[in-house]
Amino acid sequence: MRTLAHILDVAQAAQLPLRRTSRASEYRSHCPFCHDDARHWHLYLSASKDAYYCHRCGAHGGVIQFYATLHELSFAQAKERLYPAGKTRKRHPAESLSPEDLKRLGFLSKPWVRPPHLSEREWQTYRQHCLDWIWSAWKDHETWERAFTERMERHFRACDERASLKHVE
Repeated sequence: MRTLAHILDVAQAAQLPLRRTSRASEYRSHCPFCHDDARHWHLYLSASKDAYYCHRCGAHGGVIQFYATLHELSFAQAKERLYPAGKTRKRHPAESLSPEDLKRLGFLSKPWVRPPHLSEREWQTYRQHCLDWIWSAWKDHETWERAFTERMERHFRACDERASLKHVE
């Protein structure tokens, strides 16, 4: 099953040197578009957003635009190469959760961006485990929320019944 392209995969395939920054899931590299010299690292790659920005030439965009510019392709050609028609993967249900839903569960960020130190096989195993864990936690949360709502509704009905009995007396 083909996985969706990530910006770090594209950068590594282009043999760009990557250095971690102080921010989680952010990397620096030499910009291949403005050819910054070996001392400077102007190109910033965000693994969590699959986006890039060069602080020297202003080049920016997502993974498809990055691939297109690196290989001198149109956006449509790059998209077709990265995501051939009919070759997309089925999304895990946990991937449809919003950032707010994830925060309710205690996850501060989406954990489905591949760290560069993991091989593709290790990443797929880790990713599947994380998504299964998140989905299980979400289902448990929904069950708890439903039960809590039902308890509260019973409580308020009982309070209303007691209040109406007092008015009758």
